[in-house]
Amino acid sequence: MDRDWFRAACAEPTAAAQLRAHVSGVREILGRVAPIMPLIAAAAASDPEIAAQWPSGPDPRYTVQHAAAKALTSKPDAWEAWARATLIDHLCTDHA
Repeated sequence: MDRDWFRAACAEPTAAAQLRAHVSGVREILGRVAPIMPLIAAAAASDPEIAAQWPSGPDPRYTVQHAAAKALTSKPDAWEAWARATLIDHLCTDHA
């Protein structure tokens, strides 16, 4: 959460702008990290030194997403209207 892209995303003035910036930043990071996660997990399972390098508490990805969600829900733009319209579009087949 100390990275410039994350702080900039959370500082966006609208929910839509924050979502765009957040998805872009997360996509970039996970695109680099996801391929090596299975290797790290396998190495940590057999090597105590590697296991010691991985946080033992809550998953750091959850912590970041939780902070982003808190910032997102504080945006003054039409968050409720956007959420309602989005949910109707995706969950209701008879909304037309």
